[in-house]
Amino acid sequence: MNLMGNKDTDTGKTLASLVIIARAVNHIYSTGKNVMLITPSSGNKAGALRDAVLKAIEVGLVKKDQLRIVTIIPHSSIEKTRSSKLFTDKELNRLNPVFVSDQGEAQDVKNIASDFFKRNKDLYDKERNTTLWYSLGIDNYKVADAMRACIEADFFCNELSSPDRYRYLHIHSVSSAYGLLGHNEGVKRFNKKKYLDIGYLLVQHLYTNDMVTSLLNHLGRDSKPQYKKSPDGIYVQEGNPNFPTSTSSLDQCIDTTFYSKKPPTCEEMNLLIEEKGGNGIVVSREECIKWLHVTRKILAPVEIEIPFEIDLIKEWSLIMAVTGALLSVERKIVTEFDVLVIHASGVYFQDKYTCLELSEVKTANTAEELESFIGG
Repeated sequence: MNLMGNKDTDTGKTLASLVIIARAVNHIYSTGKNVMLITPSSGNKAGALRDAVLKAIEVGLVKKDQLRIVTIIPHSSIEKTRSSKLFTDKELNRLNPVFVSDQGEAQDVKNIASDFFKRNKDLYDKERNTTLWYSLGIDNYKVADAMRACIEADFFCNELSSPDRYRYLHIHSVSSAYGLLGHNEGVKRFNKKKYLDIGYLLVQHLYTNDMVTSLLNHLGRDSKPQYKKSPDGIYVQEGNPNFPTSTSSLDQCIDTTFYSKKPPTCEEMNLLIEEKGGNGIVVSREECIKWLHVTRKILAPVEIEIPFEIDLIKEWSLIMAVTGALLSVERKIVTEFDVLVIHASGVYFQDKYTCLELSEVKTANTAEELESFIGG
């Protein structure tokens, strides 16, 4: 299932963002209040939400001062943040600013945005006729992710000659696994005949591997591989199939999209996989590149072409998911499943879009600094 049909974002975040903005427009119509979203992001969520805001304005659903979005990203994600009319138009840029945090951890942008929301929501509501909306809540995304389960139930029940149950695996590269938890919500709502029997595979990288580690600990499995450094400087291990056999760094970051450490969704995801089946796997950049020739063959029939210049790849989530699937099969991590289903959640390349430059955006490392720029 390719969720990347919007070429203005090239991620699977578009559907959820359109649903969120539709809800914001409905709020504006029903209450007469404006809406301003506060959006921390490592790039993709903000890009999709900004695109949805722009589309709502361009098609005339709202006026440009009725619906706004304030975005704050870590400086490491600037290359993921796309330029659009929301940036190039002077007035739209003023109303919908992008800020960069260049201190602390990448995930600190969540605290900055959350603090701004808590400090200012009453002020905006009472004095500015504006509802502040902190976008990064799991329920904001569950609605759209649940819709995917409805689509799958229709497809598999109608298109396939049915066994009693159709058992397959969802494979996602995850930061907090919002998409999988939302999908399971949809399974519970739309799979009334229990036809679909779905497990989940978490794919992460070493920089943020907390969900896989938490799952393995929950299931009573070893979650701490012992790496040895080879003469060529590569770390290697063979004892734990859920972790990379080789990596150049023990805290390697393949993609800045995945920046959440110790996400609050770990326990819920652990219980879900314990109930439904599945597993977790951590992949390295070296493994992704090693398997890239196979990934290209898998993706070519659906017209996704991976460039041979590796440095052009700016979104790795789909490549990580395919690599995680291949390695999980090879290492017999998911033997109980007959079918693997991979949702194309994101892949894009530097030569296909124009990103913002650090010199073009303001820096904010606290809620107070955000207030100084946009009011508070």
